[in-house]
Amino acid sequence: PIGELSYLGLPLRENVPRSMRQGVEATIRWQISTRLSAEVNGAVSHNWIAAYTNDSIGTTYYDVPPLLTPAVSTNQQLTYAVRRGISLSLEGRFTSRSFLDNTENPSFVLPAAYITDARIAWQDAPGHLDVSLFVNNVADVLRYSNGYTDGSVSYYYPLPPRNLYFQVRAAF
Repeated sequence: PIGELSYLGLPLRENVPRSMRQGVEATIRWQISTRLSAEVNGAVSHNWIAAYTNDSIGTTYYDVPPLLTPAVSTNQQLTYAVRRGISLSLEGRFTSRSFLDNTENPSFVLPAAYITDARIAWQDAPGHLDVSLFVNNVADVLRYSNGYTDGSVSYYYPLPPRNLYFQVRAAF
């Protein structure tokens, strides 16, 4: 993606001669006690485009990070088994800042953000009936999921404020 949108609002893409994405991702699970467990997943990466030419202004940028590519992202989950079949979970997600175009311009950035969700779940038996109530964005944080720039202004797609989500899964 080059940071521009088509007249339909779809991201425009362009091939570049050389680019690289390298990094590491790891997941750690820990059964703290018979009722309490934790899980952390994280990725750290170094991503760059050797040369990118912005055709609309004719400028070439060298060794720049690709747009909308955070260098760090993590997920954390803490789950407490209240009793058989009932659990409470607290989940967090972090993404570091990323650029809205391929020019590394600090004026056009998707800000870093952390968001926390909570869940209460009930299972009658594994794989038969699961009922969950999610509270997404518990702290009611303004966070953006995506964005773009027209070269002078940044535009963002906000995530919803605090909200409830009810889920029922049944197997037959």
